[in-house]
Amino acid sequence: MQTDNTQFFPVVDSVPLTKGFSWDELREILESGKTELLGRDPQILALYVDTMRGLKGTWKSVDDFVLVKHFGWIPHLTETPATLATIPWGVMEARRPEWYDEATFVQLSDNDYPYWVADGIRHQVLWSGRHLTEAEVDNELGRALGPHYEVMWYENKGDRKSVKRLHHVQCRL
Repeated sequence: MQTDNTQFFPVVDSVPLTKGFSWDELREILESGKTELLGRDPQILALYVDTMRGLKGTWKSVDDFVLVKHFGWIPHLTETPATLATIPWGVMEARRPEWYDEATFVQLSDNDYPYWVADGIRHQVLWSGRHLTEAEVDNELGRALGPHYEVMWYENKGDRKSVKRLHHVQCRL
């Protein structure tokens, strides 16, 4: 199995997959450490690519958009001369709210652009204001989901992260 890293679309022997990964296939991929094999369904991938293009023309960074959407930061329109020279309407950036504490902020949410998994498997993201240890991730998932969920999780490598500076892990349940 190999992947086209430029599109995050899974292929086997150069043939695109026609279905999402099963629980057992996900477990095998995660145990092998070959998370680059995971990709998105073609429709989700197209939506993801379009959204990323739109964010880059509107937001200072994808990270700023995520800070507003998932971390509750305050959107702010920036209209500096340098910004206005390239984007006449300015760009949005995230401003930290007074209540935000990166030491304690943790949120579990559905992935807006999930990797391709079989029906019945959910792809969520655990966001955190700081890097979490493996034990802390396990504790946070247990607290958020309760004891009756089987969860697999991993952290994407740097080149596969569209949100680079914010700590987050990919979760399957």
